Amino acid sequence: MKKILLLLLLPINSWVNFKVQFDFYAPSESNFFMVSDSLGDTSMFFQPTVPYEYLDTLVFIESGSYTITLTDSFGDGWISNQPASFKMQNACQGQII
Repeated sequence: MKKILLLLLLPINSWVNFKVQFDFYAPSESNFFMVSDSLGDTSMFFQPTVPYEYLDTLVFIESGSYTITLTDSFGDGWISNQPASFKMQNACQGQII
């Protein structure tokens, strides 16, 4: 699954909190998250180890406009959405996605 989103953040260095709830098939998938901005790419790879695993991590990025890319190892995205979810937020701005 690929999702592309354009974000506008305050004109200061910033961070976002990625909160990901994986689905039942999580252990057989790997997930790649990338944030692209004018300074380059910030990427992270995560391999869930159990069904419904939860990831809560900070990603430090420059403020501005971004392209967010989410992919999995099968290229078909998450098959189920119960309870799979993806949230991106920071304490100053609240939920972004």
